[in-house]
Formats: sequence, C-alpha cells, structure tokens
Amino acid sequence: MRQPGPWRRGERGWYIKIDGVQIKLKVANDATEKQARQAWRELQDERRHGVVRPERPTLFELLALFTAQLDEGTKKYRDYAAIVGSFIAYVGEDREAESLSEFDMKNWLDSKVTWSDTSKAKAVVHVNGVLNWAAGKTRRSKTPKPAVPYIDRNPLRDYVGPRRAVRLFDLTPDIAERFFAAALPKFALFCRVLYATGMRPSELAAANREDAGEDGRTIVVDKGKVDAANRIVHVPAEAVEIVKAARAEATAKGPLFTNDRGIREGSSVDRWNECSWGQAGRRTRQKARIAAGATVYSIRHAAITRMLEAGMTPLAVATQTATSLRMLDEVYAKRRGSQVRQQIGKLDRPAEAAGARPKVARKAKDQDVTA
Repeated sequence: MRQPGPWRRGERGWYIKIDGVQIKLKVANDATEKQARQAWRELQDERRHGVVRPERPTLFELLALFTAQLDEGTKKYRDYAAIVGSFIAYVGEDREAESLSEFDMKNWLDSKVTWSDTSKAKAVVHVNGVLNWAAGKTRRSKTPKPAVPYIDRNPLRDYVGPRRAVRLFDLTPDIAERFFAAALPKFALFCRVLYATGMRPSELAAANREDAGEDGRTIVVDKGKVDAANRIVHVPAEAVEIVKAARAEATAKGPLFTNDRGIREGSSVDRWNECSWGQAGRRTRQKARIAAGATVYSIRHAAITRMLEAGMTPLAVATQTATSLRMLDEVYAKRRGSQVRQQIGKLDRPAEAAGARPKVARKAKDQDVTA
C-alpha cells in the first residue's frame, strides 16, 4: 500500500494532498524527496481547523480550497470549476493570486470572443467570488469563510467588467392591477407598497415596526438588517394608509409586513423572504394569467419607470430607490421615450409663441393705418 506523502508533478514541483486538496509545497522544483518531506512536515504544523493555509497561494490552490467545501454534484461546483478553471488555464497554475491584475482579467475576457457580455459579467463574479472568499470579505456567500484569510486582499476587487444584460418585464399599470387583484391579501399589500415606493423586496421584508413613521409617510432602510444603503424611503399618498395599518398591527419589534402563512411560535416564518415572496409571486402570476417573466422584483422596475415618466428627476429617483444614475440611463432610458417627447415639446412651444407675436402686432398696425 502506497504511503501518503509528497509527489513530483514534473517541472511544476512537489505537491501534497491533504483533506482532498492538492497543495504545492514551498520548495524548489528540483528539490529532493527528503526536502519535500521536510516541507510537508512544516505544513502539517501550520494546519488550522483541518485546512492548510498556503503561503503566497496560487489561484489554483485557492480554487481547490474553495471547491473542496462544495458538493461536486451541484451546479455551483461545476460553474466555479469551469469558469475559474478557464481563467487559471489562461494565467497559469503557478500564478500567485495576489499578483493577478485587472490587465489579466481584461485580456482573458477579450479572448472569449464567443461569450456574451452577460457570460463575461458572470465570469467576473465567479473569479471575484473565490478571491473575496479567500480574503474573508464575502458577506452573502453560504460557503464558510476560512478561519484565517488566505490572502490580504482581492487584487481584482475594483475591476469593472461588462455589465449583465438586464431584461425587464414590462409591468404596465393595468397588468400591475391584475397582479394585485389576484394576490392574497397580505401579499397584495406588500406588493402595493413596493409599487409605490420602488423599494427592493428584501428591503421591505427586513423592515420592522420601528422603521416606519407613525404617519406612514417614511420607512427607514437599515443596512444592518439588509444588504442595502442606509436611507429614508418616502411613501407616496397611495400607500400611506397601508403602511399606517401595517404598523398598527405589527408587534413591537416584529416585521412591518407579514406573509400569508401565519405566525408560528419561535419561528420567523411570518416574515417575508425570497422563498415565500417568490412562491407567492409565481402563484399570483399564474392565477392572473400574466406571461412568464413577471417576478416580484419586476414591481420595483415598474415603480422606477413610473417615477421617471411622472417627471421625477433621475437624481431624486436614484435617492429614493438606492440605484445609480448610470443604471437609470442604461436600463430605463428606452422606457422614458414619452417623457423625452414631452420635454422636447416644451422647447417647441416657446418658439411657436415667439413666432406668433410679430404676426399679431403686424395685423394690428395695418388695421390702424387703414383706419
């Protein structure tokens, strides 16, 4: 039976496999087996929580450490292995993670001539996902963070690659009303407030009774409760009574809006979450016979479109909804055609009025002369 120990991978140097992860030993590529075993013993002394912390690790090693915590049968595992593995094949397995540059990422993406911008944006997310995890900076990932960060910082964290192609479902006012009418009572109230304020579903779901003003005209978004910017959301008149009633019914520190499942003791099942509003949205869409593509998040897009078409300035909309001016220009510009036509029409009216005055004055003068 073969004893566990280091082995040479040709000119790549000496490697060891610990807990299913291949780690390159910190020795010269032409080191002897005795030197490799000594380096192996030093690594064993540095183990933390069953995981080796490589010094100056390569992206290849970080990907192995990251995927070792995933189920090989999942799509997440396959995506990370394929996408990040492609990047590693481009930069080389021996490339240290912290030596990577935005130039490497840009050249790699440029070489993928058959990839769409959406695919390239997804690739950036996956590569940064591994590097952020290794630096211990990820917040929303379900993959456990390393006990000790493997790298000091993600060298690609500031890279801005191609943006995903955003496909918005055109939730017109009449379709929105059909959606609200088909929804269960509590879900309908939840969605109407989204439609009035332009809040993200996660922001409204995280709001507690204390976050709503007594007059129902404001809702505070706290980034300590949800991954969003701190801000005060102003509630339009159409939803003020809904917010006031929800605040009056809510418990002291309970959620402002509860779902239609009811309350179970010792559980947070009464608070809306991505699962519950997703299921409710699909059932409501099917009941209202609305085409596939409409989601609860579509309500936010419809609200932003409605604000812009009502004449609100982009800056005011960006402040209310915590989005960027760039996003408004890129995503919603096509939906503001009617507003642009109205604004151009304002330029035409003064010109017409200015051209009409001399004619009126000339006629009056002619009449006086004739008299």
